Amino acid sequence: MKAFKIMMAVAVIAAMPMLFTSCDDDPDYWYDDWTWGNDYNHRPGDDDVNNQDFFVAMAQTLNGQWRGSMRAYELNEQGVVVDSIDYSTDIEFVQYNNTAISGTGTQYDYNPQTNEKELQRDFTW
Repeated sequence: MKAFKIMMAVAVIAAMPMLFTSCDDDPDYWYDDWTWGNDYNHRPGDDDVNNQDFFVAMAQTLNGQWRGSMRAYELNEQGVVVDSIDYSTDIEFVQYNNTAISGTGTQYDYNPQTNEKELQRDFTW
């Protein structure tokens, strides 16, 4: 009987943390402390975000050339499309260095029928 009481006490103590947990998701507060524009050349410090390697991996994935079809459109006050244009686009992302979480890039837009370049724009990310 004494062993049973001890086992029950251990089981209750082991189950206690479940009584103090919630089913809601915790909000992500890290974005309140740091913005992408603070330092484009280097990834943030340990005090700014918890998972630096995640951001570096995202930048390394984005780094390179991307190609696809795009559609731009204009909406009227009622939210109805009144004009649209389709084009092919090539986008090149260049990471500042291998530990940076940002970089520069260039977007080239082409007419899908003639394959002529219609627009080129440089950007930072």
